[in-house]
Amino acid sequence: MPDRLRRLHRSARLAVALLLAAGSASAQEAPRVDPALRFALRALAAGSPPAPVAAPRAAPGRARPLETRPSAREVVPGFASLEPDPAGRLLVGALVRLGPGGEAALVRAGARIGARAGDIVSARIPLDALPTLAADPAVRHIEAAAALRPIGVTDLGTLVRAYGSPAAPPWRASPFALASGALANDIGADEVGVHRLRQREGDRFLGLAGQGVIIGVYDTGLDLAHEDFRDAEGRTRVLYAWDQSATAGTPPGRVGPHVFDYGHECTAAAIDAGTCPLVDAVGHGTHVAGTAAGTGAATGNGLPAYRYTGVAPAADLIIVKGGDGSFTTDRALDGVAYIFARAAELGRPAVVVLSLTTQAGPHDGSMAFEQALDALTGPGRIIVAAAGNAGYNGNEQPAFVRTATHAHGRVAPGAAAEHGLMIPPYTPNPGSISDAAVLELWYDGGDSLTVTVVSPRGDTVAVATGDTTVVATPGGAVYIDNAAGGPHPANGDHQALIILFDSIETAPPDTGRWTIRLQGDAVRDGTYHLWLTGYSFENPTRATLLDPATNAYLVGAPGTASRAITVAAYATRHEWDGPDGGRVSFPFREPVGDIAFFSAPGPRRDEALKPELAAPGKFVISARASGGRIWSDFPTFVEADGVHAALLGTSQAAPHVAGAAALLLQLQPHLGPDELRELLTTHARRDAFALHPYTGGPDGSPNPQWGHGKLDVERAVHAIGLPAGTVRLEVRPLPAPERIQGARGARVPLLAVTAETDSVEAVTLARLGFELTGKDPGARLQLVLDQDQDGVASPGEPVRAAIPAPLDGAPYVARFQAGPVVPAGTRHTYLVMLELSGAAPNGARFAARYLPAETRTRGTISGAEDRFSGGANPVESGERITFVLAADERLNLSENPVRSGSLTINYEERPRAAAVYTIAGQRVRDLAGVLGERSANWDLRNDRGSPVASGAYYLVVEFPGTRVVRKIFVVRS
Repeated sequence: MPDRLRRLHRSARLAVALLLAAGSASAQEAPRVDPALRFALRALAAGSPPAPVAAPRAAPGRARPLETRPSAREVVPGFASLEPDPAGRLLVGALVRLGPGGEAALVRAGARIGARAGDIVSARIPLDALPTLAADPAVRHIEAAAALRPIGVTDLGTLVRAYGSPAAPPWRASPFALASGALANDIGADEVGVHRLRQREGDRFLGLAGQGVIIGVYDTGLDLAHEDFRDAEGRTRVLYAWDQSATAGTPPGRVGPHVFDYGHECTAAAIDAGTCPLVDAVGHGTHVAGTAAGTGAATGNGLPAYRYTGVAPAADLIIVKGGDGSFTTDRALDGVAYIFARAAELGRPAVVVLSLTTQAGPHDGSMAFEQALDALTGPGRIIVAAAGNAGYNGNEQPAFVRTATHAHGRVAPGAAAEHGLMIPPYTPNPGSISDAAVLELWYDGGDSLTVTVVSPRGDTVAVATGDTTVVATPGGAVYIDNAAGGPHPANGDHQALIILFDSIETAPPDTGRWTIRLQGDAVRDGTYHLWLTGYSFENPTRATLLDPATNAYLVGAPGTASRAITVAAYATRHEWDGPDGGRVSFPFREPVGDIAFFSAPGPRRDEALKPELAAPGKFVISARASGGRIWSDFPTFVEADGVHAALLGTSQAAPHVAGAAALLLQLQPHLGPDELRELLTTHARRDAFALHPYTGGPDGSPNPQWGHGKLDVERAVHAIGLPAGTVRLEVRPLPAPERIQGARGARVPLLAVTAETDSVEAVTLARLGFELTGKDPGARLQLVLDQDQDGVASPGEPVRAAIPAPLDGAPYVARFQAGPVVPAGTRHTYLVMLELSGAAPNGARFAARYLPAETRTRGTISGAEDRFSGGANPVESGERITFVLAADERLNLSENPVRSGSLTINYEERPRAAAVYTIAGQRVRDLAGVLGERSANWDLRNDRGSPVASGAYYLVVEFPGTRVVRKIFVVRS
């Protein structure tokens, strides 16, 4: 054994002895050290550190493949955060609840303190200092940092192991009918109701799009080069990015009241300069961020942009990378504290999305991690958490691999309850403490229950309340800590920690049924809850699970935190266009609109409602990290544009709600978590699906499967009292050109209408009225958006509205009944243009008069009408004269062939005579009586007043000194 490990084991054995001595002397006192830490100390003191697992070597900047098998280090509490410091001293991550003088005690013990949240701090503590701290009254409780996983990554691993490559059947040509083919691409945004709240002009988002709000993402990082996270000018929208997993670089240091002395922090300037090394080697964090705040600007393969826009595409971002798929609760707390502290420095509200989970803890909001998160929230500081994917709702066809991880019941005095832990066949990992299953039992602090574990071989280990033991058997070792120090200080309940593990490499836990028996020795309440919080056994088609089990109480932390808004997932999509253009079909389907088959139901153990809300989570298409391992393992999850991809999980549901929270914070930056939760839940949609839980409970709302129903952002926005949009109007005449050609398609400039909105709501110019004079029966009145603000209707500028304006010389009132929408917070100018049909006579005179009494406006969200100022007085354009002839032209015809009911003959000077003749030379009509100053109109009748027949004719016009002859063709229908 190396000297360094020998020293670590020696210090661990001393620490265990001191802890055990302290425990026996004060057995009735609340335990000050998490039982998971006692197990870690015991294992290390015995010379059995968790064995490393051989994993495929990853390329630089990439995470290990999904198929890599987990080790006991990732599932056994107390091991998840063990690390040596530079001096070789072994540190353990923890959340510490402090009394007066507690920080000083930690500092004296050599601990490194990170985040501060109320009376709880995150800390990395020397392992050999635990006994001293446990005996110090200034330290109330030390909670081991639990392992967290990004929700969805491990579930995808199950798919890989059970069904092979998704490029092969049944991923193609699914036997099930397409359930979502009729839905739009951007289903998630459609579902939650954000499209009417915002507008997009080019690359800019206007209205309610999260402007001024920060969305923080604690996850696997971000693809910083992805265009979905850049603004209209191409600059990054990421204000800060902190890579906690970096072993070199510049740590954040002191940020607000916190000190973060590890990892590497990048500023926006470094990101724009391309010098920030942070990457997302998994893809999970980038996908989550895209759903919450991606613009959808990125695209490829010739497909249009902006098909996959997130909920708050104008919000800014702060990114914290916790690792490449395995995090711990102490580091997650640091990440959340960092985001809120940076936002506070900027004076901005922030919402943090946590798409990660653990089943460790009492599931009642009392663990230090949960309460520390609660302490960090407040006005303008919101946490949104995913419910988790531990549900087995049974509404999918065909059935997916079940992972039943919770059981509960009630024992009577003298009676017993039994549950089986089913371990399927597996290949053991090498080394000791490399294969394990971890269970937590929670029961009333007034009850005494004997916990008995029976192995598949029949070996039995029993431990009464208040005791602890570890027994090695040929079929695996059993560790039981049955509330050895008394009731838990946070909630007064008893906690029993059960760990099945390989104390030596040759004795891994047996496969088969392990019996967990609970005997009621002294019972006040009798209710118990048993969770399988983690295991390392891998089997291609069978999961380790509890039997019997219950599909309830499965929401994990941080989703069980009281002030977090916790989100379930429902199905909105089963198919999408894959990278080769073919249709990709997911084989496991529930009805579109129903809860996702994996979405974890609540409630909490104390019956508090969790989750509170549901959002789209199967499948959501969002930003794809270019180096993300998910997409190399699941290539058909990549969407046809190559830069977005589909993913499933409550991880994908939570960012919808985080984006919604950002929109509400844009309106009211000081909203607190309780107020915001009330807004979202009170105005959730409750369809038939949302009334039905798969927990065995009755239908109704709220329920522990759906919470209050489906996210509806627009209804929440209405409820918050959205300021009704107002618009200021300014109308002015446009300059008259020197010469206006009256040809077909020519446009006569008349007036300019400028509309400026001053709120977050877009305003529709619902009606605009103008009195027109002139002569052109086929004219049309247009509103042209003056994009370059030069007062000229250029060919490329869009026509926002157009209506017929049949002018016969008398005044005519033209009304736009559905005018353009003026985006929120913008100033737009619309040019009032008269488009000619070619029938206007030469020298026709046109004019327009703005009619204020005809003007109507309407807010696009509030529906508030006629909230406008300005534009109170009539404005006249002045007269515009059109010329049909070119400068060197003497005569021009309105059309030839003549298909309409008349022919207009235009000229510069009045002729002396004009007539129409047949080809044979016989006069058909003398036009002398209809000759005007600049034009004449032939009604296609002869001198007797009868209509002429179709055919060819000659038009002969006599000018002073010259005669003009034109052949014309009359075409009758």
